[in-house]
Amino acid sequence: MPEEDWAVDYEAGRKLIEATGSRVFEAPIHIEGGSIHSDGEGTLVVTEECLLHPSRNPHYGKAGIEAVLKEYLGLEKIIWLWKGVAGDDSVVNGHVDNFCCFIAPGVVALAWPNDENDFNDPQWEISIDAYERLSNTTDAKGRKLTIVKVPCPPAIFRTYKEAGGLLADHYDKGYTPRIPGERLSASYINHYKANGGAVLSKVCACVHARMYLDPNCKTVNVESREVLLNAGNVHCITQQQPAEW
Repeated sequence: MPEEDWAVDYEAGRKLIEATGSRVFEAPIHIEGGSIHSDGEGTLVVTEECLLHPSRNPHYGKAGIEAVLKEYLGLEKIIWLWKGVAGDDSVVNGHVDNFCCFIAPGVVALAWPNDENDFNDPQWEISIDAYERLSNTTDAKGRKLTIVKVPCPPAIFRTYKEAGGLLADHYDKGYTPRIPGERLSASYINHYKANGGAVLSKVCACVHARMYLDPNCKTVNVESREVLLNAGNVHCITQQQPAEW
């Protein structure tokens, strides 16, 4: 898209910087907030599917991307998972925030197949691979990771009605088309965490997400299918603002 099409978005970001007095610096790689997740103590979790996708930083390669992330984010260790949630491949290429996240230092929540005995579910192979990688590594502090399995909702798919009017328009503009019958990347991992509370996804009128949060954490559950139709979820349409740096 022409650069001027993003002028309002760019200006909004600058206004936020001015209002908060935040420190800002330019980084040499392109990533999205949902493509990285940190424990705040030197460890980052990412997916190869996303960060190594040719649409982002093909000239850097895995070692180059890891070096930049460590330098700019003050990291000591990066844990590379294989893929993101099944169905999350066509738009954001397997964002980790929809699949695996730190819920405390040394503890990760991992999206798990709704039926772990359904070996035909593409989520099964992805989750098993991630579980093995996480089980056979440590964080930056040398801790073995505690892995909390969070079952995904039953597989859901974009309806013809939900895709109506978008298919041709997206093709014409060069966007990834929204295809009827396409699996949606539904999980309960993608959430927004605030001080003392969290906003969680409520997909298919099911609520599994509380199981992996602090029981004292206040939660709000929102129906997020409309967001999910555009390859995102709660975390993708929110942004935490640190009180201070």
